[in-house]
Amino acid sequence: NEGVYKYLSLRSDTQQIRLFFVEHVNELGNPVGRLRNFTHSSAPSYQALSYTWDAETPMYHFPITGTTNSKGRGLEVRKTLWEFLRAFGKTPLHQWIWIDQLCITQDDLAERNYQAQRMGDVYAEASEVL
Repeated sequence: NEGVYKYLSLRSDTQQIRLFFVEHVNELGNPVGRLRNFTHSSAPSYQALSYTWDAETPMYHFPITGTTNSKGRGLEVRKTLWEFLRAFGKTPLHQWIWIDQLCITQDDLAERNYQAQRMGDVYAEASEVL
């Protein structure tokens, strides 16, 4: 699908983490953000979101910016996360955030399994868990 964001692979040998940054909320009130991979040692301070996934539908689409592979592409998220991102994007202090639904390639079983094993560390190393 040409409109779907293509994730850059995470490298497990450097314990990479993928973080999300809400850049702004557009004129429609929809979040616009970017994803970036960091090595464990170079990751900036980040928050981690702990939440419950809701039903698979409806899904909400929002654009991802900031990388060559993101041009004109976006991700689909569930309603609970969509509402959080809309509110989070309106806060004056924008920060990097780790959200499992965004920061783990859900279609990549190997990455999903590896990141699931690291989730305890991801939450422990976050500056704040929301």
